[in-house]
Amino acid sequence: MKGFTLVELIVTVVIVMVLMGIGSVYINNFSNSKKLETVTDELVNQIKLAKNMAVTGQLPSGGNDLVYVGVTTLANGTITAKVNNSSTLYFSKKIDSMNDLTLTATSFGFAVGTGRLTDINGTFINGPISIGVSGSATKTVIITDLGTINAN
Repeated sequence: MKGFTLVELIVTVVIVMVLMGIGSVYINNFSNSKKLETVTDELVNQIKLAKNMAVTGQLPSGGNDLVYVGVTTLANGTITAKVNNSSTLYFSKKIDSMNDLTLTATSFGFAVGTGRLTDINGTFINGPISIGVSGSATKTVIITDLGTINAN
């Protein structure tokens, strides 16, 4: 006789299904961790952009008397940067387009010329602040009082 028995086919199908189930879990976890990493990198890039605007003293059209660049992050994944936290906008960007991650809502700024960390009113801050990016896992962006930006 040639061929496979019904028991052999059932065992083979069960093994393949188990392996596919395990593989899909790992692929899903990998996808989630990559999304978290991508959003965190984009957050760091936007914060660095705001700091560079402060260090170089660049003003958007309609802006004047730059003292600091105010930055606000919202829980829905939006980051904005404004001149002295006024209505004059440098940029506003939604970095989590799928709305499945949460940012720590916070406001801070960078001083003109030095890029040092300030509060939203332009007063220097002693000590770091952290911004969490949460989803299936959590990453943290830390900004020191000297304006150094790191992601963990």
